[in-house]
Amino acid sequence: MERARFADMNERVATARRVQGLVISLVILVGAPTYTWAVVPVVLAGLLTLLVLERLPEHRFDPPRVSVVSIVVLMVLFGAVAMLTGGAISPYLPFLSIPTLMLAARFRLRVAVYGLICSFGIAAAAVLGAAALPDVPAAPAWLNLTCYASLMVGLAALSLTLLTAEMQSRGDAVVDQLTGLFNRKALAGRYAEAAAQARVLGAPVSLVLCDLDHFKQVNDQHGHDRGDVVLREAAYRMRKTLRTFDLVYRIGGEEFLVLLPGEDLGAAATVAERLVADVSASPLGGLGVTMSAGVSTAPEADAELDDLLKRADIALYAAKDAGRNCVRLAERLNVRV
Repeated sequence: MERARFADMNERVATARRVQGLVISLVILVGAPTYTWAVVPVVLAGLLTLLVLERLPEHRFDPPRVSVVSIVVLMVLFGAVAMLTGGAISPYLPFLSIPTLMLAARFRLRVAVYGLICSFGIAAAAVLGAAALPDVPAAPAWLNLTCYASLMVGLAALSLTLLTAEMQSRGDAVVDQLTGLFNRKALAGRYAEAAAQARVLGAPVSLVLCDLDHFKQVNDQHGHDRGDVVLREAAYRMRKTLRTFDLVYRIGGEEFLVLLPGEDLGAAATVAERLVADVSASPLGGLGVTMSAGVSTAPEADAELDDLLKRADIALYAAKDAGRNCVRLAERLNVRV
């Protein structure tokens, strides 16, 4: 799990890493005339080392270790530049925060703590080393502002990367990756909102539970790849059939659920009939596939989600027993749970 997390985040921060490296290197080189041209070979040597490390073949070298070495090289590079440009008064000293944050973004807490200690040690060495060098001039205001701006660019690039990763992670948690529909985890929260709204309005909430008929035979006879195509096309057709504010979920295998806030039994039955007809109207993935559906309704949203699901499931099985490719209503079957 740790290696998978590292590989994922290492790929995500690649762009931010390049942006940071380019911007900060340019700022250091632009400021070289103010201090000493000795910073130029330091920067070039550091960048060359990082380039070599980044291109090492992954099958021969351990990527996490290579990444740690790269970050330490970056810390040493920034420390050397800070020492040559005044140590404690160097405008480049705060750049040491960037590799420390890059380390924290890709590794577990223990490694991040070691990186923080290493960064502080290099900063202290830069300050002490600068004290032994001849006095250097104070940075002009334009260089301080430029360094500050470049530091903000680097931190913003990393923050946006982490924000994007978090948003995608949240999306992956509630979205079925095969069909693009919401999954069962997303259903509970949405039903709670729909039920609360329905109570205020005194309106019902209905569910339509759908299941592709004989789907196991599709997988057995045509393979799981064809089965995946059938599921994706079924999901797409259901989305086209429903209104924009009706929500459809894939809650497992070939089973789909449609949440209809504010719809009574008759309206939900109409939706279910239309779904069954549209899915079965033409081949899915080149195969003639039909669908069955069960409907349940809670007057004024007075039922729990599990109760509604159980009633819809019983109605769905009744549709299967009736020959499939049809709709059955839990309330018409006098279903009780």
